[in-house]
Amino acid sequence: MLRSLKNQSHIEVELLNGQKISCFVEQSLGNIHKPLSDKQLEEKFRDQAVLNLPAAQVENIIQLCWRIDELDDVGELVRATLPA
Repeated sequence: MLRSLKNQSHIEVELLNGQKISCFVEQSLGNIHKPLSDKQLEEKFRDQAVLNLPAAQVENIIQLCWRIDELDDVGELVRATLPA
């Protein structure tokens, strides 16, 4: 069973032996009330991006994101996300 209400989640798993294990999270990490830290945000992005892009390219994208307000052309960031 999986139930979600806004930022809440309740998961209950029944094992083959009949034992039930459940977990309730009142506020998920990464929402407006419990935001990710900069480090956690980078790690989350990195974990997903390296599935499709080389690690060095991912690191470059991260650095460009942190400097987006300094870029003369946001196209630089967009181009950095394209596969080679």
